[in-house]
Amino acid sequence: MSVISSSFSSVYSFSKTMNKSPKEATSTQAEKTKPAPEVASPTKKATDIPKSKAISEVASDARSALDARYKETGVTSSQYRNITGTFRRETFDALDFDRRTLFAIVSNEGGQFTTEEMSAADSAMDDQVRKAMYGEAPSLKPHAQSYRDAINFLDNEASPEEKASFEWAKARATAMTSYKMQTGRIDDDLKSDNPTVNLLLVAYEELFEAYNKDMHSRLEDMPSYANAQQQWKDESTFYGEYSINFVV
Repeated sequence: MSVISSSFSSVYSFSKTMNKSPKEATSTQAEKTKPAPEVASPTKKATDIPKSKAISEVASDARSALDARYKETGVTSSQYRNITGTFRRETFDALDFDRRTLFAIVSNEGGQFTTEEMSAADSAMDDQVRKAMYGEAPSLKPHAQSYRDAINFLDNEASPEEKASFEWAKARATAMTSYKMQTGRIDDDLKSDNPTVNLLLVAYEELFEAYNKDMHSRLEDMPSYANAQQQWKDESTFYGEYSINFVV
């Protein structure tokens, strides 16, 4: 999640290297001020999808909702190439997808979503984390509390499928490391029993040691980062529950 990554970077003074979906493109001022077209809202929001549904069903429902939205507005996602902000504002956000549905889209469950749709879902997920971290007045909120709130959000709001992803493990480890940098500790209630998360924490320790010799050192080059990737892959193969299309 880029919002956690960029926050970590500013404290250290995790740029987004997750390699999942395209970054949100920056809109021009004209795009930002362009009013959204007047269209009717869908009669059934994606947030009405029962959590008991299989992720494949969630993805299928999202695909149907998006197609209905395109038919309603007379547009297609390809018309918004590289202008994610406008696509979200004019088309995507009106569907009010919940986080599990957004994850199904961003991970391209079933291989049925476009690049623009995945980028919009990625951006929307980042906005949710940003809101959890900073609220309405980010300048007034202590950094440590922001990272604590990010960890709680990742633990309590992410779906089982999202928690099975390497992206989630990396975001949680980054938030934990950032919290420790602010406080000098990781409180017991913030610790994780996820082995991939804990290996990534070790990778961060290795990174800080590497910085003593080379400030251009990267987390991805640390030995424990490779171990974390292998741990995640082994778990994914063992459980075989989810189809996650992140490239790690």
